[in-house]
Amino acid sequence: MTILLADPRVRAVPVIESGEPLVRLGTDLSPAGAVVRVGLAARLVRADAALPAGLRLRVVEGHRSATAQQAIIETYAAQLCACTPASARPTSSGSPAASSRRSTSPRTSPAPRST
Repeated sequence: MTILLADPRVRAVPVIESGEPLVRLGTDLSPAGAVVRVGLAARLVRADAALPAGLRLRVVEGHRSATAQQAIIETYAAQLCACTPASARPTSSGSPAASSRRSTSPRTSPAPRST
């Protein structure tokens, strides 16, 4: 079962700042130098060391500030809007725009026939 981040059950989980310090991972684990909580950094180092020879962890992303996360969301939303026709975009009700379902000419039924 897949649960998306937009799921109300996920959104209902409060985000509570732990106060745990942030540290930058070494380039052996994260070539980009991802920033993570100090406890997570220690667990990642242990997990990496426990892997069989020839396998390594690579951390691509870590902590993001609320500002950075909002910028990512806005950029992604703009990209989606740019490549999605307006008629196919969900409305506030969650369904495609009503205008996309309407015909430009009224439908008429054939006149009833007597037998």
